[in-house]
Amino acid sequence: MKKVVLSLALFIIVAFIATSLVVLISSKASPDSGVSKASLENAVLEDARTRFADADIVEINNIEEKGGNKYIVVRVTYNYSSTCPIRKHVYYTYPEGLFLPEYPVNVITSCSFCKSGDCLIAYDEEAILASVNAKGTAQVRDFAELNNATPLVSKLGNIWKVKWVADNSVMEVALTQKGSLVDVKLINTTE
Repeated sequence: MKKVVLSLALFIIVAFIATSLVVLISSKASPDSGVSKASLENAVLEDARTRFADADIVEINNIEEKGGNKYIVVRVTYNYSSTCPIRKHVYYTYPEGLFLPEYPVNVITSCSFCKSGDCLIAYDEEAILASVNAKGTAQVRDFAELNNATPLVSKLGNIWKVKWVADNSVMEVALTQKGSLVDVKLINTTE
């Protein structure tokens, strides 16, 4: 019995030392020490999808290299299919941060778009917000909410289009880059 306990204790100590060495060596590794861009992206996405499992969208938005570190920006969006989406950016740094994210930065957190003057739509979520909040879009909000419609966002040049898709119809909203209404069309899809 003593031999079994002693063997088990020795095994645990050896395993602990081996794990500690692996962690120590990997923490000292340079960014070019064999971590491919694909495996880096996969590791970051896996972590982000686990941490933000209830988000509608989790994807890498941008990767930059500075001073031997890779800075990865992850887009995390909640309530994407609503009239009030929320967007956050989560920043990862490798190897300095060892895949641990910094605190998320709230990019879009209110259900309104541009109440203070000079506006610029930069993200899908802002186009969604502008499509139901810009001057002249009250009927779009009503349509989206009453029909439980889902937005499809696209951009062509300086025009953003948000199509609110319901069971039997689509309301298409065209907006300028600055969030002003260009056009609203109701399209019946049953014909």
